[in-house]
Amino acid sequence: MSAATLTDEQFNRFVSSAADAGATHVHLKNHAIRPLECGPVSAKAKHEIPWSNDPYLQWSIVHFTFFRTVVPEELKGILDEEYARRNLDYLVKQCVVLRRYGLRAFIRITEPMCLPESVFRRYPSWRGPRVDHPRRSRHPQYAPCTDNAEVLDVYRRTVARVIEQVPELDILNNYTNDSGAGFCWTQHLYPNANGPSKCKMRSMSERVIGFYGAIQDGARDAGVNIQIRETNYFSHSENHELLAHKKENIHFCLKNMSSYAVDPMRKIKAETATPLIGVQQPVDFSMATMLAFRENAKQLYVDFGHSILDGTFPIYESYYKNALRQCPAGLATAFSLLENVSIEHYGPKAGRMMMEAWMKIRDAHMLTPFFGVGGSLLMLYHLMQRVLVRPFVAFPLDLPLDDRQYYQKHQFQAGSEIEASNLLNHQGTQSIQGIQQARMAKKILKEITEMLDAALKKMEQAASSEGITLGSDENLRLGAMRVQAAIHLYRSLANAFIFQTYVDQRRQQLGALPAELEPVSLNSKMDRDIVCDHLRDEIDNINELILLLRSTSKPLLHTALTSEDEDPFTFGPDLVEQLERKVNIMLDHWIDFDRLWAPPNK
Repeated sequence: MSAATLTDEQFNRFVSSAADAGATHVHLKNHAIRPLECGPVSAKAKHEIPWSNDPYLQWSIVHFTFFRTVVPEELKGILDEEYARRNLDYLVKQCVVLRRYGLRAFIRITEPMCLPESVFRRYPSWRGPRVDHPRRSRHPQYAPCTDNAEVLDVYRRTVARVIEQVPELDILNNYTNDSGAGFCWTQHLYPNANGPSKCKMRSMSERVIGFYGAIQDGARDAGVNIQIRETNYFSHSENHELLAHKKENIHFCLKNMSSYAVDPMRKIKAETATPLIGVQQPVDFSMATMLAFRENAKQLYVDFGHSILDGTFPIYESYYKNALRQCPAGLATAFSLLENVSIEHYGPKAGRMMMEAWMKIRDAHMLTPFFGVGGSLLMLYHLMQRVLVRPFVAFPLDLPLDDRQYYQKHQFQAGSEIEASNLLNHQGTQSIQGIQQARMAKKILKEITEMLDAALKKMEQAASSEGITLGSDENLRLGAMRVQAAIHLYRSLANAFIFQTYVDQRRQQLGALPAELEPVSLNSKMDRDIVCDHLRDEIDNINELILLLRSTSKPLLHTALTSEDEDPFTFGPDLVEQLERKVNIMLDHWIDFDRLWAPPNK
């Protein structure tokens, strides 16, 4: 089982609940450092980013690796031993709690992880594949070659030292070929297959299973038999090869192909799209639970997400514990059980209204995969490209540096200044191109906001309904405010898509005109009006969001606790101030659009 916790008290209570629900393992993480997937590390490994303007390592610095937990002799003087000591202490502290309840530990690792360049200058034969993303980084990053016997021996000894301190740890989930980690010569590496020439002809099964064998040998040296699950990105042919040669206690949860026949674990997760907080999706949770029971899954991985932090944990916990007793085998029984849980928590009338609200939220969530790759829609644009807080202006590169730096320094962008200035360029690519795509995207976003608005109204009605349980009205009103915040974020995206595509089109039109001709066209007035309408709507939208955020002391969107913790995946604690700055800059530069379109002259 897994859940985000920020305090010792929250973690202790969750472990107690997990034991009560019959769990065997608890997934250890540290959600204080990022709302996304992360490992049980004490803090982000910021010291591993030697170039402050290179964003790619932001993907890797929150993950657990063995060398970030115990520094082997060979890497002393290069890796931070004090940071490793804090990470090991953090892991030990969590395992002490598990020991008290007789539970085991499950962690996500990201191996073989890239290492500082100085490692490979000291040990040239260790240099393995380049593992960064060439369009999302400014400097190459290399992982160690796991075909090298010295590297495997260092891993084996390091794993043994970690397991000696935390013998409760006996399941590892390795997330590889992504986020700065990867194996030599796999076809799925972002820079394409690469690595040392001498290991090029080795089979992928020997390479991968040999590496996992070294990890298992290290754990065995410490007296623990470890199960390794791999969540990977390999090619289809490599996947088949791995499956054909897999060994005991190694399971492949393969992407790009069905893994139901080889992976005994099924995942049940309470989803919330960062940076949203508390926008409940128990319908998906109930469906995943039903499917797991119907398949008679041998292992269940139940992730309660951020529900403890946003106050929605009792719904998910109650549903899961009831499902354990009743084993829903179809949608009708799953939804009936969820409605009963809702009625139990909110009362008869409010409970049924909340069931309707959750269905609407689920319908809205189902439309979001139409956009982008590499992350959720809101994360890709609002967090990684800072669309929510950056101004929509005609000539962003003409802004004074101070009016750009507040968002640019946290923008996930390794391309040129021109690419970085484009609202729609995310991670070196652009999913929305041209007016027609932008209009279609806006139409889908309008459907999402309408569904969320219907859910919001149901939640508000439930909060005021007769017979609602004591204290639930305030929780439902807070939930409605969080849904309202989500509506503002999706509305902002619709404005961004239309704004950027029309401005891009206009620049292309002007670039094709002879210099002596006046920059007008048959559609210029209509296009200018469309852009200005969306600009005004964005200003109104952001001002409404500011009022909403200031109307409560409760968090409505996830933000970092300190300005030092703001990064491309987390808004800063001064989010409201950044939103105000965006509006002011847009108003100050409104007249700049006269350089693209002739102003009205009625």
